[in-house]
Amino acid sequence: MAQPALLMGAFLANRYRVDYLIATGGYASVYRVTDLTTGQPRAAKEVVDPDPAIREQFALEAQLLMRSRHPNIPHGYDHFNESGRAYLIMDFVEGQDLEQMLSQSMAQTGRPIDEVLALRWLLPICDALHEMHTQPIPIIHRDIKPANIKLTAAGVPVLIDFGLAKLGLMGPTNQAAQGVTPGYAPPEQYLAAGKTDARSDVYSMGATLYTLLAGREPPEAPNRLLSKSGHSGEPMVPARLVNPAISSATAHIIDKAMSMGASERYQTARELQDELASAVLQIEYGRKPTGFGAQTGPLPYIDPSLVPTQEIETTQQRPIVTAAVAVAQMDPSYTVPRSALPPFPEVPTRILPPGNQRGTAWFDLGGPLVQRMGKAGLVLSAVELYWGLLCAAALGGAVGTRGFKESPTVIVAIGAVVWLGAVIALTSFVVRAIDRPIARRGRISDGQRWFYAIALLMLWLGMNGVALFALGGVSPLAGLFGLGFLGLASILTGLLNAANVLA
Repeated sequence: MAQPALLMGAFLANRYRVDYLIATGGYASVYRVTDLTTGQPRAAKEVVDPDPAIREQFALEAQLLMRSRHPNIPHGYDHFNESGRAYLIMDFVEGQDLEQMLSQSMAQTGRPIDEVLALRWLLPICDALHEMHTQPIPIIHRDIKPANIKLTAAGVPVLIDFGLAKLGLMGPTNQAAQGVTPGYAPPEQYLAAGKTDARSDVYSMGATLYTLLAGREPPEAPNRLLSKSGHSGEPMVPARLVNPAISSATAHIIDKAMSMGASERYQTARELQDELASAVLQIEYGRKPTGFGAQTGPLPYIDPSLVPTQEIETTQQRPIVTAAVAVAQMDPSYTVPRSALPPFPEVPTRILPPGNQRGTAWFDLGGPLVQRMGKAGLVLSAVELYWGLLCAAALGGAVGTRGFKESPTVIVAIGAVVWLGAVIALTSFVVRAIDRPIARRGRISDGQRWFYAIALLMLWLGMNGVALFALGGVSPLAGLFGLGFLGLASILTGLLNAANVLA
């Protein structure tokens, strides 16, 4: 018999007050609670199923979340049993999941998620998976899908629902605690004694990317196997045939990540992350594809005032059977609907526009170096600085060339051309260095932000110093006067602009 839901205002462990029910499904419910000790909102996951295997799996989930400190994984704070139920207290991730974002995009624009936006959402998730997979005892998530990746109010993607997570050294998981999500689970996860590892999560990441960019879920792995063996299965339509706007680089990533053989996929989440980052840079610095789903900028962030509650995907969506039985019983028309539980009343949840993660404002500008500097307002600072120092150099050059036959104008012009080319070339290296950590992790640290800002300014200053040395001749006083009088304001403006752009 189903256990009754906790009442609003009830207390857990004499510390957490129940505010409202967020979602329920399968063997678990999730509540929004308030920690009376700190006043912070938390999420409380409740398991009422007495099955020892499910309780053991839930304890594993609690253990890994309480140990994690990754910004894209919710942190666990407390785990306890009360009144025959098990509870896990963790971060309350407020926002929409990627499945909701895709549904709203299709409903409002008729198009799936913008390619670069989808890639950026998954990049930090790869980083989180890499941390999980490289633990002394690896942790495999085994249930990655759009509904299990939420965007916070600041637009930060967070990987949630570790209900199917498995330690890498564990043997075959007990069938009662194991499940699959059709379309996202790799073929080895359908085996009762199948071995899942980091490459299983890589497959699910590829399937998630396919869904976000194609606007529909890929077929189940057993159906794909059937179609490959000549039986009446369901082949996977390449993502680029569904959405021609997808770049060839991203299409290749999806195909490789979703290879039926684990040895043919990316072998680690870091390898997948590097490929995703490379695809982002190729798109940003090259020509963006046009056609269905292509946009001139990132997909506008959806800002509803009310977000309905959602169901938790049950881990018992389909019994686990052997590969032979799965292949024998599958047919193209067979699908498993999502949980048919009635929806719970809507809970007012305000979703604010995403704030800038460190450096993403600069990264979002896109385009070649000079174009991005222009959009950011950095060209004006560079030009101001350039002309201020050039005037100072010209003053020194005019004095210094009295002993030479060459015209000061010619010397100044040559120096200006050499200086400008060198500054653009060197600055491009710094810009690429800024882009890579943002593309890989979706952020840069405060220390990196100021380092890059100062590096840009030092490049401009350093090259102007060369120009002063070359053109100043025998009158360094004139050059220094010009630098102090005309360049100081430009230096301060440029530094503040660069730092603000990277904020």
